[in-house]
Amino acid sequence: MDGIRPIQRSGARSPIWYLFPPAAAFLVVLLLFGICGLYPLGEKTLAWCDMRQQVAPLLLDLKNILKGEDSILLNLSNAGGMSLWGVFFFFLSSPFSFLVWFVDTADIFLFMNLLVLMKVPVCAFTAGIFLYQRRPGLNPAEITALSVAYALSGYTMLYFQNIVWLDMVYLFPVLLMGFFRLAEQQKPGLFLISLCAVVIVHFYLSYMVVIFLILALGMYLFWGISPQDRDRKLLLFAGCAVLAALLTAVVWLPSLMQYLRSARTTGLLESLSSGNFFTRYPTTYATFTNAVSVFTSLPILFLFQRGALSERRTQWQFSMFLFLLLPIVIEPINKMWHTGSYQAFPTRYGYISVFLGMMLLSSVLERSAGLQTRNLPPHRSRILPAALGIIFVLLAWSGMILLSRHYEELTAYTRRLWNSTGGFWLMLGFAGIAAAFYFLLFFGLHTRQIARGVFSLFLCIGILCEVLFSGFIYFGAPAFEDTGYRYVLDLAGRIEDDTVYRVKNEKKYFDVNLLGGLGYSTLNHYTSLISEDYLYMMKKLGYSSYWMEVNSSGGTSLTDWLLANRYVILSENDRQGEGDPIYANDRASILESGLETALGKIIHTEDISTLQNLPDLSRAELQEFLFQSLFPGESGLIIPYDWRVAEDIAYSEGENYTLERLSSSSGFLYYEMDITGTQTLYFDCFDKVTSNLSEPINSSVHIYVNGRTVESYYPSQRSNGLVKLGTFSDEHVTITIEVRKDIIAKSFGVFGLDEDKLRTAVGHSGQADFTREGNTLRASAEADGGDAWMLVSLPYDSGYTATVNGQKAELVPVLDDLMAVKLEQGENEITISYLPTGLIAGFCLSVLGAAALVFAILLRRRGWIPSGRRWGRVLNLGFRLLFCGEILAVYIVPVFIYLFRSQI
Repeated sequence: MDGIRPIQRSGARSPIWYLFPPAAAFLVVLLLFGICGLYPLGEKTLAWCDMRQQVAPLLLDLKNILKGEDSILLNLSNAGGMSLWGVFFFFLSSPFSFLVWFVDTADIFLFMNLLVLMKVPVCAFTAGIFLYQRRPGLNPAEITALSVAYALSGYTMLYFQNIVWLDMVYLFPVLLMGFFRLAEQQKPGLFLISLCAVVIVHFYLSYMVVIFLILALGMYLFWGISPQDRDRKLLLFAGCAVLAALLTAVVWLPSLMQYLRSARTTGLLESLSSGNFFTRYPTTYATFTNAVSVFTSLPILFLFQRGALSERRTQWQFSMFLFLLLPIVIEPINKMWHTGSYQAFPTRYGYISVFLGMMLLSSVLERSAGLQTRNLPPHRSRILPAALGIIFVLLAWSGMILLSRHYEELTAYTRRLWNSTGGFWLMLGFAGIAAAFYFLLFFGLHTRQIARGVFSLFLCIGILCEVLFSGFIYFGAPAFEDTGYRYVLDLAGRIEDDTVYRVKNEKKYFDVNLLGGLGYSTLNHYTSLISEDYLYMMKKLGYSSYWMEVNSSGGTSLTDWLLANRYVILSENDRQGEGDPIYANDRASILESGLETALGKIIHTEDISTLQNLPDLSRAELQEFLFQSLFPGESGLIIPYDWRVAEDIAYSEGENYTLERLSSSSGFLYYEMDITGTQTLYFDCFDKVTSNLSEPINSSVHIYVNGRTVESYYPSQRSNGLVKLGTFSDEHVTITIEVRKDIIAKSFGVFGLDEDKLRTAVGHSGQADFTREGNTLRASAEADGGDAWMLVSLPYDSGYTATVNGQKAELVPVLDDLMAVKLEQGENEITISYLPTGLIAGFCLSVLGAAALVFAILLRRRGWIPSGRRWGRVLNLGFRLLFCGEILAVYIVPVFIYLFRSQI
């Protein structure tokens, strides 16, 4: 196997050869950028999907943190106040991310192109170093071609929008170099450093690397190492694993704690029992795009290099390749590689599969190339090069035909995150021609019918053709000009306010994370680390949210006041009659919300536990509950309205609202009301509190107010909070609800909110503005009774601590996910600080790991090398159990659960 015996070098390598792979990858990407009109050779950006929705805005958050305008520990620009520690190590933990310091906010989407342009060559560089060291029989052109194929494989094409995943692509060859260096030379430094780097760069994807390492080490130790060496090497691997876990604990422990509190976690048994047995092959198989050569090398191995199959090096490579192919094919195994479930991006470990395939391919090529240098007589053929030329022309021609005639089908992934079946078969046809080309090429090299230089040339142009074909699909299709986002980015830095406040968007005009990226405190957030409690509370309060996304649109005047939404962003169309803006451009405006609001609200209650949880009410009824709870003695804020006429609708109320159409066409509910005073009217159609991508109730109604369309296909992913119908004063209003399908809802109907009553109540209430310094908030407040509490509109977290007048005070969770602190009679100085849960423990473990590392280095320098004899038997037994346990947990039990799901 690779690494059973040290690789023998065949002459010195020129250092400049190491630059060939990154230079070639850079030029190929630049060529694609130029053809597709991408910056810096055009005006378009690659920032689509998660790159646009998450990565770019979060990079702006990082820039604000680096400038000292926000904190990574308590980040008020996301989810009303959350730790960005886990988010950073999930999305941004790359040395390239810090270049955002030099990027103007307006150019953030163009910067995404530069990140791809920089990272892909680094992927080729590390792959090239690995091949130069492990495959000395390959020439620079061959190594360059294989390195580019790895750097621009289907994994990169499918997942480059999660830009930090490319850091894993370039770190993996380094990790394998460290793995073999430790196994062969008992030098642990590179393995330890690269393993720590993997965990730091992406703590979630490092789970998959750990699965791989257990498999790889198990196959290696018990297949390729003599028993007398096994104990010592196992001890070194175990020591590196423990040290890496300790050294990086400050990263993974608080990040893991945050992940476990998120809405992303699902039931493992339920996940494994659902879905299909086989993966969605049009997308999973596309991981090997641009790596067709991997599979076409296998016939050469089995037909012409069968002697190599008895070599342990080949056996290890082939068995590991099969281990990494199984999850790409079998869905229950695939889910376990993704910690039990995933929503999209179904082969997040795919770079490992591709690189193992490249290792196997390079071994085959190295053996075949060796025949060219053994003074064996060549069998040169004129027909074979001509045939290769014809097939290559056919490959290039077919690629152009497919792109010109079937572009929509081929690019389905860039619209749905899943390749279409039709597009897959078209790609497979292209891959079939490529496979024929590579097989003939490899056959010609092995049988010495073509010269080595001819082989290298055809290998390079074949891989280039594959990369250009897939590049047009995955780089070209999602490319767009960022002019549609310039007006949003122009809103940054327009509010002058030294206290803690929040900004909301009236509707989802743009991706939710972008508002925080502009530097504004907001309730918005969209990542897999959003708190489940926060997500569900926001849904109940009437704000729009789905999946892992919370949007500040929706809610009411009351909840906006409660949550300190002091400013609001409106489009020019929605701003009519809303007053003078603080700032406006040609498409959007920033206005004050109208009610004076602050982060701290002074409330009076004799029993704070009565406010701990939001009751199980409709969202309209919940607004009245909040009003009566926040303003004791007050009532009547919410005015429910009944429909006057129902047309083609059977309507009933009970535990739920039920609406059944009496025909296949739409039914209608007609509301008419005479408004007295000033009221804001809202409509709601809501059923269950979930984190589903889509709800059965979606697209149920169209809403019309005074003959004007206010909302269509409501609710939807984009809008499922309370719909603001308008603010009216002493006037007659007609509302029409067009019911498009049968509805069962927890909350349904039109209600009004008495703005005059709310303004009066707010005017008599006490509030406290907070200021912030890093991860600490401070406020002053005066309490006039012993039952006074300060309700702080921050999402509750056990990492918060508080003092009142210098004395430690308890923070109590209220209203599902806010918090309150008891006030003393008279003046109160409140201080609230935050540290992510697990950060201190992780830091202590990391310090312990650093001390252990220093101790180990000192022992090593004094010549002490562990023999492993004392712990050998225990380590062997422990690792055997771990290895077998992983095989059971990842490969056997998930399949068993799926096959017998009806009996479990």
